[in-house]
Amino acid sequence: RALSFTVNCTIGQQVCGDSMATSTATKARREGEKVWCPDPRNVWQLGSIVEDDGDSLFVLTPDDNEEHKFNVSQTHPFDPSHSMLLPNVSDMDNLHEAPLLDLLRRRYMEDLIYTFTGDILISINPYKNIPLLYNFPDIGSLSKQENPTPHVYVTADGAYRALQSTGKCQSILVSGESGAGKTEAANRFGKFIKINYDRDGKICGASTSHFLLEKSRIVGCSENERNYHIFYQICSGLTDAERGTIVLLCFKELVDAMDVMGISADLKHNIFTLVASVLHLGNLNVLFHGVVVGSGSVAEICLSGVDAGKSRNGLAKAMYSALFDWLVDRINVATAEMTGALPMNDVGASRFIGILDIFGFEILAVNSFEQLCINYTNEMLQQQFNQHVFVYEQDVYVEEGIDWSKLSFQDNIPCLELIEKRPLGILILLDEQALMGRRASDDNFIQKLHQTHEKHANYIRPRFGNEDFIIKHYAGQVTYKVAGFLDKNNDSLHNDLLNLTNSSTMAFLRGLFASSTPPGDQKLKRASMTKMTGTMTVGRKFREQMTELMQQLNTTTPAFVRCVKPNNVRFPQGWNAELILNQLIYLGVMETVRIRRSGFPVRRTFNEFYLKYKLLYNVYAAKTKAHPTTVVDKDKCEVVFMRDSQLRLLDAAVRKVRVEAAITVQAYVRRFLQRKQYLRVRAAIIQVQANVRMFVARTKFLRLRHRITSFNACVRRWLARRRYLRMKRAAICIQAGERGRRQATIASQAMIRRSLARRKFLREKKMATRLCAFGRMIIARRAYLKTKRQIVLVQSLVRRYLQRKQYVLLYYAFNSK
Repeated sequence: RALSFTVNCTIGQQVCGDSMATSTATKARREGEKVWCPDPRNVWQLGSIVEDDGDSLFVLTPDDNEEHKFNVSQTHPFDPSHSMLLPNVSDMDNLHEAPLLDLLRRRYMEDLIYTFTGDILISINPYKNIPLLYNFPDIGSLSKQENPTPHVYVTADGAYRALQSTGKCQSILVSGESGAGKTEAANRFGKFIKINYDRDGKICGASTSHFLLEKSRIVGCSENERNYHIFYQICSGLTDAERGTIVLLCFKELVDAMDVMGISADLKHNIFTLVASVLHLGNLNVLFHGVVVGSGSVAEICLSGVDAGKSRNGLAKAMYSALFDWLVDRINVATAEMTGALPMNDVGASRFIGILDIFGFEILAVNSFEQLCINYTNEMLQQQFNQHVFVYEQDVYVEEGIDWSKLSFQDNIPCLELIEKRPLGILILLDEQALMGRRASDDNFIQKLHQTHEKHANYIRPRFGNEDFIIKHYAGQVTYKVAGFLDKNNDSLHNDLLNLTNSSTMAFLRGLFASSTPPGDQKLKRASMTKMTGTMTVGRKFREQMTELMQQLNTTTPAFVRCVKPNNVRFPQGWNAELILNQLIYLGVMETVRIRRSGFPVRRTFNEFYLKYKLLYNVYAAKTKAHPTTVVDKDKCEVVFMRDSQLRLLDAAVRKVRVEAAITVQAYVRRFLQRKQYLRVRAAIIQVQANVRMFVARTKFLRLRHRITSFNACVRRWLARRRYLRMKRAAICIQAGERGRRQATIASQAMIRRSLARRKFLREKKMATRLCAFGRMIIARRAYLKTKRQIVLVQSLVRRYLQRKQYVLLYYAFNSK
């Protein structure tokens, strides 16, 4: 059904043999052609070749309309397919990141946010509602089209049909960084949703698994980021009088969803009480002491303010995480009950479609433990992606009977081993530090990493400082700051806090921490051994979750949806080419393009191939007298596979043949034009002779006609002059009237403007007079009030003096008696 096409060497020899003779023509042909060249703002742009200098090209760029010099290796040739609005990138010839970016940009600007890259769907977040984007009466008809329209429904329908036809479980892997449009609501955790189907293809149950909840967001948010929605809903949904009893007034939608899940009023009260408790913990003043359990003894020590704050934050994160885990389990139970899920031992219950919503690769300004876990997840998914893409591509070649060599690809197994392999993986060494108790520190951890992995191919020790380490991921180098690694990896609470939760008067809270009961006094002797063997760190728990997830994914046939964030400001129609290119690299899209280029990316049906290149066989077979040595069964072989280099060689040969044919056609056309010109001159000479003979006969007629014409001209001139004079007088009258009307209009306008100006002047004068009067009144009133106060003061002093004098007289009179 396919045939790998190898270009006949005679074509290459013929082209190379004529290269010296046609070098000037080739150079002239290249000048004026389009080419992709680097651009500092848009990464790539399409320009026109002005001059070909061998190793360099002078390109005219449309943005600044200036010439720029580029090395040939910096540019990429333009193909006519690059200007087409293709729904599938695989249909593009001469693949490269430049036309890929341009295709995605053009589709995005026309609200075509979905694009296929083979069987991988690229989705670009539009940051707006697109009308009728999901309005399809028959979703199944989309995937039945010969060239399906790129849409997430096509991917979902393809997974469902594959589940029905093959009986093998399917999975849809949705990945992309925060803000790329994976979900409508922002969430900071990964989840794997399994939708179970029965034998008839009907949904019979669902379950959700989550991992790597971003608990650090509970106690602190990054700049320009929000916390979890429930905190804002709690604060805005309660009145001041009802905050103490946690009675909800708002977020009806959340409460309705809880009702659907079968959560009772008491449970809802407990849930919101715990959420409010987490908020209150942020305002808690902690005591700077704690209890350390040793081998057979208990010691009370003083804690620093930082350590006490960490303990308080750890309790808040543990409460929120335990509540989150409980809610997920409760939802899984509710969905199983509502759908009537089959028992686990039923064969039909094992058929499922899994949807993985995972965070994309992250390279931030400051990368910490969370970024290491996220990038570790993406490394595992990239490994699974490589296996799927390469195996699938090579299976196609085997199925189509192509003589192929094994495709090479960038294997990221060494990077995975650096992170997770026992006994010296980064996460393993981090867990070892967790077992050292108070002796552990981030400095010891980074020193251990440098000593162990300094010579590893995927590990780089920074030249300066001793707080960072660098890992070479498949998407690029990431510098991780080791500060805080140990604290973030420690998922356990102090025994005092565990005792606090287990002694709570709320049964719901005690149930959440029932499995975390601290060791009692009778178990102190075994505390050290238990600590060494049973400590569950975040890294260990996450590795186990990832191992279980990958085991499930390896049993499925995956489909990939790569979500891309077009800009950082979340603005509709905003396009940041550099940001998008980095995401395409991180998501493995560019790697997919590279895989396609390393194989046979150009695919033509035999009919298309024959129509385009049939002239080469007639020309070169006649010159070389060559005949086919391989007979192809047309019933089995329907597709021709080629590499880009072969396509360019064939296109060059076609252009050469067409140039030669054009020269021949031009010769025939020039001969035809010369003969046509000769016949035209001959006919003209014959016509001149006839005209000379006719001239003599016409002379007398022309003299008579001239006299008649002169008379008629005089009559028409007199009539025309009379009509002209009449029209002139009328025009003069009209112009005089118009000038009078215009002067009257100008005079009227002048009077009106003068009147308006006078009114404005009088109004302003009146206002100014009032303001002046008011000002004078204020001054006079202030002077009056001041004088009045002074007079009143003088009067009071006089009256006091008189009263005192009278009082003295009366006093002496009274005493004298």
